[in-house]
Amino acid sequence: MARRRSRLRNVLEFALARGFLFGVQLMPARMLAPTSRVIGRLLYRVISSRRKVVRENVKLAFGDGPEAPDPDRLGRKSLANLTLSFMELARLPRNGHRLKARITVPDRDALEQLQVAIKEGGAVIAGAHFGAYEVLGLASPLFDIPAATLVRPLDNPYLERWIRGARTRHGQQLVDNRGGTRELVSCFGKGRMLGVMVDINRRSGRRVWVDFFGVPAATAPTAAVLAFRSGRPLFTIVSRRTGRPLEFEFQIGAPHLPRPGAERDAEVERLMQTVTAEIEQYVRAEPAQWLWTHRRWKTRPEPTEQA
Repeated sequence: MARRRSRLRNVLEFALARGFLFGVQLMPARMLAPTSRVIGRLLYRVISSRRKVVRENVKLAFGDGPEAPDPDRLGRKSLANLTLSFMELARLPRNGHRLKARITVPDRDALEQLQVAIKEGGAVIAGAHFGAYEVLGLASPLFDIPAATLVRPLDNPYLERWIRGARTRHGQQLVDNRGGTRELVSCFGKGRMLGVMVDINRRSGRRVWVDFFGVPAATAPTAAVLAFRSGRPLFTIVSRRTGRPLEFEFQIGAPHLPRPGAERDAEVERLMQTVTAEIEQYVRAEPAQWLWTHRRWKTRPEPTEQA
């Protein structure tokens, strides 16, 4: 159970965050990335607990040989990426046409497949804390792929109100992950893609074990269960930065359809492993764009569980 937070703490946090974001709104776009790198280095130096997590994660994923990336350098970049994601929310164009003009979709056939799937009854999206992930749900309605995304609300109600407004300004629907699965299922009939982050450690409750960088990782099966129950396709999508300020690229994977007549648990595990492997490919290609500060492998298999 989360600790109760005082109103004073919430107000102070909100005031500091809004002051910072006001500065971001005034900042030239070319300064966003350099500023995020400075903040990332500062945070990595100050938050010792995250340094430990990054070092453990990098060792698990890459080993400790000469070919492994420098964990501290990777940790600083990862925190810079996280900082930049929220800076972008404050700095993105509010006009939908202007925002859409900043996003490219290289594989137009994949986009059309996704659009058709949504019109025919919906689709499930396996997302990850990779690249400009906040932009994905925010801007997807501009491409005729309206999103309903499973999220964990922030503990600070004032910050939660602000970020909810920023995330939903173009039509994205947010569903509370604390018991919101039924609401998410109801969105199929409304012609939406259902977005679920699949790169988060699952501490308790129902979970499946997937291979991520060769290490068993506890994962919530929500995305695959939704696809299996509905018979709708499961896609992997990430939002990459192009290298130019506030310009992005949506990478859409191939659709994965549940196999008719397949045994449920085995099929859910297969689908989750498939999208996890696709996400791993993106992370291997650009490791600094992933959230290495998250304890992805914290939960370990119980004696009765099989990895």
